[in-house]
Amino acid sequence: MRARYFLFLFLTLILWGSIALATPANSSRVDTHQDDLIDYVHQVVTHSDDALMLAEELTLSNFGVQQAQSQFRTVIRPIADLAVDSTTRPRTGIEFSRQTPWGIDVSAGYATDGFGSQGTQRSFAQVSIPVMARFGREVNELPLTRAQIHQRKRSLDVKRQKQRLISKAINQHIELILVERIEHQSEHSVSRASKHVASAKARQRVGLVSKVDVHRAELRRLQQVEQLEHARYVTQMQRESYAELARLHHTNVSPPTKLPNITSVPSQRFLPEWRPEWHAHQLDEKLAHLELSDARRRLLPDLNFQVKWLGTSYADQFEVLRRDGNDVYFSLRLQSDLDWRAKRRRINEREIALQRALRFGESLQRRLMREVRSAEANLKTDKQRLHLAKLKQKEANRALDVALARFERGIASNLDVIDAEQALSQAELAALTAEAGTLMAVVDLALARGELSLGWLDQALGKGVSTQEIVPKNSTQEVAHAR
Repeated sequence: MRARYFLFLFLTLILWGSIALATPANSSRVDTHQDDLIDYVHQVVTHSDDALMLAEELTLSNFGVQQAQSQFRTVIRPIADLAVDSTTRPRTGIEFSRQTPWGIDVSAGYATDGFGSQGTQRSFAQVSIPVMARFGREVNELPLTRAQIHQRKRSLDVKRQKQRLISKAINQHIELILVERIEHQSEHSVSRASKHVASAKARQRVGLVSKVDVHRAELRRLQQVEQLEHARYVTQMQRESYAELARLHHTNVSPPTKLPNITSVPSQRFLPEWRPEWHAHQLDEKLAHLELSDARRRLLPDLNFQVKWLGTSYADQFEVLRRDGNDVYFSLRLQSDLDWRAKRRRINEREIALQRALRFGESLQRRLMREVRSAEANLKTDKQRLHLAKLKQKEANRALDVALARFERGIASNLDVIDAEQALSQAELAALTAEAGTLMAVVDLALARGELSLGWLDQALGKGVSTQEIVPKNSTQEVAHAR
């Protein structure tokens, strides 16, 4: 008895342990379709052709800034003039030059005329200081500022395209699930139509229905088979499109089976600063102000004050180095022209460009607010459509049950059954489409608000990401990034 008791206790513990281990596995499997969506979107954002092109755009955008930054670096130029004739001698040396952000140019170097025992060595240094028109950091750093603004605008455009890419990936995922479920529904409709054909044939053999009823049922079954073949073709095409977007082979794609539960993320009141387009417009306004200020500054005379030092020495035939002397030169040059009309025309052009930028900002703000209101209205409409579609599906199910019952009792013809089956198929299709449309409306609203990101998707799927990670940065931070 004791042996049986211990054996029973041992088997009970094993059974309890297997149930305990299976419970979390089953509970985690509930969210498998959520993880499928996150994994697919991450694959698209990191490895798709569009994602790689966006990464290349960011890399290319840095080249212009690096080129503009080289303006204030020390430049080393070798001096090599090896042309020899009756009047000139070979000249070699080196020169160092640098331009400061204030516009001051400094250069120094050393050069030797001739080879051999005799030659002339010259050391030189020159400082060029702009006066009035080209003096100051703002005017001299304008090319660098312009390059930084273009680089920041390109990065903002890449950010917006990445949001659209996330939306496209979610749409592909939902579309694949939708066509898979439509194919499954078509298979169920064919099975239901086949049962009705078999029932009609059996009733026709005993004289309860005519042969016309059998032909009607068979015609309906053939229509369902045709729809099933079309659904299979659409599913195959959608699988290939799904795999192509993420750079996967279509044979390695495991199709998802359940629509993800994407819910609206509670957020703050929408501000235009959340959209990358608004930040790009603010950068355009900043650049327009800088260009106008530079055009007005060009009205001032462009004076250039130069100080040049030249030290000369030579070597005689005994290779004794002698100092010939030091020379210092001062000069003040007017480098600007007197074409005031062209300068005034340039100012007028910059003023018009600034006014256009300001007007575009007002229209952009209205457009962004309108897009958000339209997305909110679409989401509300899709939720109502989904609610009505589910009610219609329930009523269509009841209508089919009534039609089948009346047909079995001989009260109604199979034409009523065929109509009820067709109405149920349309109601099921409408419910599936409305459910997928509601999910995409939630995504479209996040895209219109500028919130769509991987962090937003995690929270929308219930992954517990904080709302602070979803709300975009303030516009002042974005504009300051370009300074």
